[in-house]
Amino acid sequence: MSKAQLKNARVAFGRAFHAWRRMNNLSQGDIQEASSAIGFKVSNSQISNAENGILEPKPKFFVHLGAFNQLLDSTDLTPVRNYNLRRKLETCVYFPSPTDEDTPANASELFNYFIGGAPLPIDVDPIDTSNSDDEADDDGLIDRLKNLTSAEKLVIKKLLQ
Repeated sequence: MSKAQLKNARVAFGRAFHAWRRMNNLSQGDIQEASSAIGFKVSNSQISNAENGILEPKPKFFVHLGAFNQLLDSTDLTPVRNYNLRRKLETCVYFPSPTDEDTPANASELFNYFIGGAPLPIDVDPIDTSNSDDEADDDGLIDRLKNLTSAEKLVIKKLLQ
């Protein structure tokens, strides 16, 4: 893999992670607070750098991010003491595994997304807005809506409530 390909993968991961975070109405601070509560702190600056495609992460970042992602699939959110954050986390959908959308991605799978080793899940892959032709954008959006996965449908349902 060339440096340019790795950079493109890193930027794509950042955009996808940002889109996923916004779909779940999570701030960077929410992730930092919740991950710290379970002993796996992911800092605001690490999240920002990842989302901007400038992160040169240590393995620990993906271990901690993976632990946070697993927390979102847990029914036990009691380690998160902030009641409002705990309520918010109850409505979140985890970043899905590349092999099974009904399973949260673990640390190695998140790293694999980061380096472009696995295609980003469609439900978090940002829509390409580089095309200035509005009609083509509408067609792409319509095609995308027709092919929603169950995870995407769940996210949209939660956003519309």
